[in-house]
Amino acid sequence: MKSGLLIVLNTGLDNPTRSTRAFQMAKIAAEKGIDVVLFLVDDAVFLAKKGIAENVKAPTGDELKTYLQFLVENDVPIFVCKPCASTRQIREDELVANARIETGYTLIDLTMERKVLCF
Repeated sequence: MKSGLLIVLNTGLDNPTRSTRAFQMAKIAAEKGIDVVLFLVDDAVFLAKKGIAENVKAPTGDELKTYLQFLVENDVPIFVCKPCASTRQIREDELVANARIETGYTLIDLTMERKVLCF
């Protein structure tokens, strides 16, 4: 039986609406007491880099930084795809406090344990 939620995001600054919505859903899940993990792949890895979320805003007015701040303050894990980060020259020491670099093996393990929501 699956427990918890895995949110996978594969878009970044190129789609502020989807990016913001994924972080918002992670926040809502955490507020509801759901064990949630956010996994960033492709260009979404930029969003875990310190300072990047400051200027990401959806047309609705939602700001990614608000949701990211909540996730950091509440220790919601943010996993960053290792080859995606490496290709984009992002190091783990450049990431927000609760983010860490993980591999596809971790992503597959998480999909087997949780319900999955993709953006």
